Amino acid sequence: MPKVSVLMCVYNDEDWLKKSIESILNQSLIDFEFIIINDGSTDNSLSIISSYSDKRIKVVGNEKNLGLSVSLNRGLKLCNSDLIARMDADDISMRDRLEKQYSYFTKNEGIDVLGGQAIFIDSDGNKIDFEYKYPISNELIKWELLWEVPLCHPSVMFRKYILNKVGTYNEGFRYAQDFELWKRVAHHGYRFSNLKEKIIYYRKFNTEKFSMKKKEQNKAHIKILSDSFKSFNPMLSTRLVYYYYYGQKKPLKNKHLLIGGVKLLIELYHKFIGSNSLSKSDLKIIS
Repeated sequence: MPKVSVLMCVYNDEDWLKKSIESILNQSLIDFEFIIINDGSTDNSLSIISSYSDKRIKVVGNEKNLGLSVSLNRGLKLCNSDLIARMDADDISMRDRLEKQYSYFTKNEGIDVLGGQAIFIDSDGNKIDFEYKYPISNELIKWELLWEVPLCHPSVMFRKYILNKVGTYNEGFRYAQDFELWKRVAHHGYRFSNLKEKIIYYRKFNTEKFSMKKKEQNKAHIKILSDSFKSFNPMLSTRLVYYYYYGQKKPLKNKHLLIGGVKLLIELYHKFIGSNSLSKSDLKIIS
């Protein structure tokens, strides 16, 4: 059995795919299998994938585009390792990414999901002027899960056994499926961490196409939050959750809903600090 199963889904990624695949094949940790799901690509993606003869690669093709959630679940069934690493076809893993994550898991049995820091690049591979530090501790990650995704999805490696308890990606979500999954993982008490080191080049796009995708992601994000919050307050409206989510991001006009969003945040804060054992430093950051 390989030490790690790497799972990548591809859909019309010919512009970036070669560098992405080679960033995995050239890893310092060589004992892995590389599951690639070609999700009905209509460009040259399949030809690029087929040009590699590395025995670690296993290619599966969808006859038509089924979406990321369905494709990921199809790939998960093929993963043989106890550790599964995600990878996207437009990003680039640093050479020691898998080695660092595998080593961390061998030394930290209490961690179930592990991400890492990222260098953000544009569509041409140029570093962009944007910095974001993903939280390190389990508690800070779970705190941020109350409104954001505190893990860079293509940097994540996780223990396969958690899927037996929480299930796989929700195929009802075409976007934000990682956020929905991590919410369930947190609910079942599994533990998270992020490496302090940068382990991936994470591509961000500014085209109109990806702007529309971002809007759909945000809609899914709000639905996931709404469903999650209604477990303790079934009277919460989706509109209020919208204000809770966007209140710190952009100007909003309804003062009543803004106040409601702040009250929701305060309520979540008290619930969180009351049910988690927090270090002084984490409590200070959250407060």
